[in-house]
Amino acid sequence: MGCCTTKNNTGFKKELEALVEKNDTLCKNLGSGAIDQLEELLERQTKLEIIDHYGCPLLKPLKVSLLYNLGCAYERTSGNLNQVLKIYEMVITLDPQHDKAWYNLGTNLIKLGKYDEAEKKLQQATKLKPYDPDYARNYAHVKLVLSGDGRLRLEDALRYRTVK
Repeated sequence: MGCCTTKNNTGFKKELEALVEKNDTLCKNLGSGAIDQLEELLERQTKLEIIDHYGCPLLKPLKVSLLYNLGCAYERTSGNLNQVLKIYEMVITLDPQHDKAWYNLGTNLIKLGKYDEAEKKLQQATKLKPYDPDYARNYAHVKLVLSGDGRLRLEDALRYRTVK
């Protein structure tokens, strides 16, 4: 990991490597126990940002990944859609090219009945990844709902949706 150029960066590098490894492990199992662990990892990542005086290029992508995984964990376990939306908004603020966050944001807005907002989010996801069949299907279904048609089809589309 060659992101840090200080003479005394061993502790920083070890902590960064530990965070990346733990995040990768949690990504594979985003059950209920993952939320507390991801929040703790985010705190540790923030502390690294504070002491990083050399612009380590891995800190921002790590934060994006941790936040995205936290959003997925909340979505799978808590049912607190407002918290889920807030987290995905933070992800796209940090990384506007994060198609999965745009997609998940859109589908969660559908669950809240906010179809106008959902259409915009799904449209952005589809622009970023135009050949993804889930993105295209759910975007098309939201457009049908907004046109006054497609209520049953929208519910069918969401039934096949998975957190990516």
